[in-house]
Amino acid sequence: MVPKLFKFLLLLPVSTVSWLGLFGQSPLVIRTDTSALYLSDSSRLSLGSLNEQLVFLLFHAEEDSIGLDPGLSVPGRYRALNLKHLMRPVDLRGCFSTPFRNNILTLHPLAEDKRLETVYYDQGDLPALVAHINRLFPAAVIVAIHPQTTPPLLELLAGKPYVADTSQPRAEKLLVMSRDGKGKSSLRQLRYLFRQ
Repeated sequence: MVPKLFKFLLLLPVSTVSWLGLFGQSPLVIRTDTSALYLSDSSRLSLGSLNEQLVFLLFHAEEDSIGLDPGLSVPGRYRALNLKHLMRPVDLRGCFSTPFRNNILTLHPLAEDKRLETVYYDQGDLPALVAHINRLFPAAVIVAIHPQTTPPLLELLAGKPYVADTSQPRAEKLLVMSRDGKGKSSLRQLRYLFRQ
C-alpha cells in the first residue's frame, strides 16, 4: 500500500518536488548564456524580459576562520571567481552587499568584471534596499544576503512571504526571484559550484 503523501508527490511536477526539498538538492546551475541559466535537472531559467526583473540573492562564499570580520577561504575565492564566470552573460545593473568582508569579497570579482559599484546596505533598513532595487526595475540585480534577513527581504521584494532554505551549507545557494512590478513573482532556489 502506498502512503497518501507519496501518492500526492507522484502527481507533482519534478521541479515542485525538488523545490520542496524532498528528493535531493536544488538544481545546479551548469552554464549561462544571454538568454537563460541552464540547470542540472535539464530545465532552464529565462533571464527575463522587458516587463520583469530578476533579483539574484546569495550568501557569502566559504569564509576563512580567522578574525572577527573574516575574508574568504581558498574554496570561497574560487566560488567568487566561478560566480563571476556564471553571471558574465547576465546584464546586471545593480550589486548590493552588507559591509561585511565575506559578502564584499564574494561579489567583488563579479562587480569588477561588470564595472559595477557595490552599494552597501544596512540589514536593519531592508525597505531602503528594496526601494533602491525598485528604482532599477526592470534591470537584473544581485544581492548578498544573510540567513536572518532572508525571509523579510523576500517578503518585501515580492509583497508576499516566501520560504527559502537557509540551512548550511549556504555558500552554494543561489535564489533567483522573478518579479513583474505588478505583484506577480516567483522564486527558484538553485546551487552553484565553487569550480566548474
